[in-house]
Amino acid sequence: MGSFSFARTLEVIAQGAERPGPWRERGETVISAARLAQLRGLIQAGRDALFYTWPEWLGLRLEVLRLDQYECQSCKQRGRHRAAKIVHHVKHLKDRPDLA
Repeated sequence: MGSFSFARTLEVIAQGAERPGPWRERGETVISAARLAQLRGLIQAGRDALFYTWPEWLGLRLEVLRLDQYECQSCKQRGRHRAAKIVHHVKHLKDRPDLA
């Protein structure tokens, strides 16, 4: 199973290109204040895995997969080509829930 980071997506956004899905300018909150409060509550309760069922995450995940043509970027950097099925956060969810 391939995986990749969406750092390249952030670079595209930072350069002012058209932003996919719910993205905003780099460094700004991507989810609403109410959802961010919910997410922080989940993290404190040790239930942050529930975030990955939210429509905000599912939509963003799909946009990132599309942007990278469903290819594992880690594998691609090593000269291998595999289908990507996992999307990683650039910053850990627990450290930066505001970028979720």
